[in-house]
Amino acid sequence: MLRKIFWIFFLTTILFKPCFAWGETKTLRIPLTLDYPLIRSFFNYQAFNQPGGKAYIGDFQKGGCNRIELGGIEVSAEQSLLKINSNIKINLGLKLLRTCTPLVSWEGKIKVLQKIWVDKTTRQLRFATVSSQILNQEEQPTKIGDKFMEVIENTVIPFFDELSINLDFPVEELKTILPLLATPETRFAIEKALNTLRFDEVRIDEDALRLSLLMEMEFLPQPELPKTSEELSPHEIEVFARSWETWDS
Repeated sequence: MLRKIFWIFFLTTILFKPCFAWGETKTLRIPLTLDYPLIRSFFNYQAFNQPGGKAYIGDFQKGGCNRIELGGIEVSAEQSLLKINSNIKINLGLKLLRTCTPLVSWEGKIKVLQKIWVDKTTRQLRFATVSSQILNQEEQPTKIGDKFMEVIENTVIPFFDELSINLDFPVEELKTILPLLATPETRFAIEKALNTLRFDEVRIDEDALRLSLLMEMEFLPQPELPKTSEELSPHEIEVFARSWETWDS
């Protein structure tokens, strides 16, 4: 409810502010913030959705004998990249007479650094691993056998690269709310603006991921009205928006 109140306030105040000439088009920026606890919850829901916030991957799902357990993820920023720390346990086996015989196992942690971009066709936030580091259970760099490294490179890293976040929600919410504000005079401009919705690039900050939803809006002429003391200044609108984001987070 708070989010919808904000949208109505924001759009009626900014989109239809009586200070633009007919046909003048402006790029409207709507900021989106995804903090790291929220991103972690997205990942847990999507991929680490087994009891205890774990994920199980490996060829055991296709009748093989290799099983990798990931879990306990932590998400943050490092060097302008997304950092994911995860517990990892690798069990390797060999199938003899249709039965898997355990061979070797290793348990520790893995740190993955990823770059992020918006797939503008699917409106998905996508992730690609730039580097990874193997850590022991005390979170110190360590070395492991070639077979374990092969499993990590061929199975674990692709798993992290498949993570994504669907950005459809803010787009669909805007498409729902904007038509409710339309008048016969503004309907065409609003429909035209909705066809220009798009995302800009992602910025990785220490506390959150930030990006903007962009829209080209053709503002409508309205007669100039005397400014009263009750009219909000741009600074006051910005303060209101920030307080709403904090309240609704």
